[in-house]
Amino acid sequence: MTTTILAHFDGQVLVPEQPVDLPVNEPLRLQIDLARHGTHGPVDQAAAERLQRMRGFKGSLNGPSLPAEAFARENIY
Repeated sequence: MTTTILAHFDGQVLVPEQPVDLPVNEPLRLQIDLARHGTHGPVDQAAAERLQRMRGFKGSLNGPSLPAEAFARENIY
């Protein structure tokens, strides 16, 4: 079983950020990765990379140009 838990170190022990469902008195193997700058692991890093690529497209895509009045409530229906 693999579980990812966000936690912080208070100087003596690791404190989970949310409740955890782990077996009591069972040995655990921990892998510690520092979560810095708002990232919490490979999933967030991949999302950040995708966001950066999307920002690269800004201004390079062309599409139909609609006047602002086309979005007025009476024109939508």
